[in-house]
Amino acid sequence: MKLYLWTILGISMTMPIQWAAAAAAAAAADNPVSLLERSFEFDRSVKAFSTESSRAAASEARRQFAQWFGDDYSDIKLAEQTDDDLQVLYDIAEHALFVTLDPGYIENARRAFEELQRRNATNSVHLMRFYDMLAMARMFPEAQRFAQAHPEIEYRPLPGVREENELPVGVPTVLKIDADAPGLVRVAVDDPMKIVAIVHPQCGFALQALGEIERDPLLASVFADALWITPPSDLRDFEQVRQWNHDHPASQMTMMYRPEEWPEIDQWGMTPAFYFFRDGKLVGVFSAWPDENGHDKLVAALREAGLMENR
Repeated sequence: MKLYLWTILGISMTMPIQWAAAAAAAAAADNPVSLLERSFEFDRSVKAFSTESSRAAASEARRQFAQWFGDDYSDIKLAEQTDDDLQVLYDIAEHALFVTLDPGYIENARRAFEELQRRNATNSVHLMRFYDMLAMARMFPEAQRFAQAHPEIEYRPLPGVREENELPVGVPTVLKIDADAPGLVRVAVDDPMKIVAIVHPQCGFALQALGEIERDPLLASVFADALWITPPSDLRDFEQVRQWNHDHPASQMTMMYRPEEWPEIDQWGMTPAFYFFRDGKLVGVFSAWPDENGHDKLVAALREAGLMENR
């Protein structure tokens, strides 16, 4: 399996170097008081919940952010912070966004960023990180405007994104490679689903699983209508998705729009994960691709879910 919760598509979620000197003391603190100590406790607690599910980690991040940092982003509080503590607050807001994928944390990051900018304490890394946060939050027009406002930075251009007309309310959506234009189109997934596969084009375990499926005609037929989705990303994997679709035309990959549209999917930070549905209800999950006997274990999971007959 490959973990994307703490390192999403190459974006490191580790804390800044200046935090390292206080790491040992902060980790041992039973009652974190300072901003630095609270930030380490936030990181430790959310990581602990990530072993349960991405949804559990997101819930814990929301709870702890509100408890420990909810009052730190007012204009008055930000003006009182040192430059180093402002950097910590910027990092915490980014961390919360990447764990929860909640666009609301953009505002916290923006406040810290603007105070750093007022002090002439920002650099190109701050700018690129904020741009990536906007893309991760699916705030595409805002990301484009931000890039235009800072032409001194060579941003990775986002693919164009359009929406199908009249997307139905309450129906999950994905971003797929646009056949009619160079970019992505957001489409509704309104057909009955049997299998949803959470994969990433660079995940070796996902490629192993796909290889087993492609080599077995019966498995291939079961997965003929499967929906292949990447975990939420800032779209930097767009070309990799295009290459996957070229190499595996029977298993076309799409990109998750927002995870809250998929309440049954509780682990979007780990790939591959296969969710099995029958009559619109989740009936089984197979994740953490094993080092051995992956084919047989996948078949057993499909049979248990009633999606594959014994042979």
